[in-house]
Amino acid sequence: MISNISIFAKDDKMQVSDKFNQIVAKMDYLKNKRNHLVHSSKIAEDEKKFLETYIKIEKYNESNIYLKDDKVN
Repeated sequence: MISNISIFAKDDKMQVSDKFNQIVAKMDYLKNKRNHLVHSSKIAEDEKKFLETYIKIEKYNESNIYLKDDKVN
């Protein structure tokens, strides 16, 4: 009986992990799409430098699950 419970716990853990990985992959896809749109648009050079700096800082974030508001305004 205990082994059955641990199997279910592993399945639940794997499902949560898979869902989290899907969310992270979707976020990365959308960030890349946003970055492409921002850098291919006609915006002022100083604004572009700010956005590049922001993107670099975001890439060096040390926490794996830290989700920050990353809207480009």
